[in-house]
Amino acid sequence: METEVAVDPSNLISPRELYALRKSADMTQTMMADALGLTLRGYQKLESGESPMKPIHGKAAMFVLIERMAEGHVSEDTGVRDLVTRAYGMLNSAFG
Repeated sequence: METEVAVDPSNLISPRELYALRKSADMTQTMMADALGLTLRGYQKLESGESPMKPIHGKAAMFVLIERMAEGHVSEDTGVRDLVTRAYGMLNSAFG
């Protein structure tokens, strides 16, 4: 019998936030799907809310955003500062 694991809502991002992360990182859905190791359709289902978002999806997407920022693909004025702060906290809690 499987036990249900409680998910901390602070470790989740919404489909709207996932979309914003992808756009802020100047990525197509195909690029983001590849970066997350998902099929294009699997990624589209996450971004549309058709499939439930798991904490690992949000953490991985935020890691991709941070990586894209480090590579210079994301400008400071795109309004992602709050998401990056959240990403740092989520990644720190996962690996800290």
